[in-house]
Amino acid sequence: MSESILKLISTLRKNDVKIYCVSGMKFSFHLKAKEYFVHKYYGDDIEVISTRNQELKIDAVKLISKVNNCNLNEVLFVDDIEENIINFNDIGINALFLMMLIH
Repeated sequence: MSESILKLISTLRKNDVKIYCVSGMKFSFHLKAKEYFVHKYYGDDIEVISTRNQELKIDAVKLISKVNNCNLNEVLFVDDIEENIINFNDIGINALFLMMLIH
């Protein structure tokens, strides 16, 4: 669990922002574990979406923006994989790098 993410989620909720968790994973049974973790520690109002790999996260975010009738530049994507951040920023999606520190 990340305190930084928890603070960000709290701020977004106060501003009625819809929050998604887009996770790139090879096996679908990992989705239930991810969903359980996200709902337990961050809230069950977050919709968890799985993609087959990291590259498909962009397609998922494009679909989420269409479903929510918003432009890509209105999306904020946060990830712990620097390559994803670069790829998202390159296509006009605001993306921030989350560095996970393990104590």
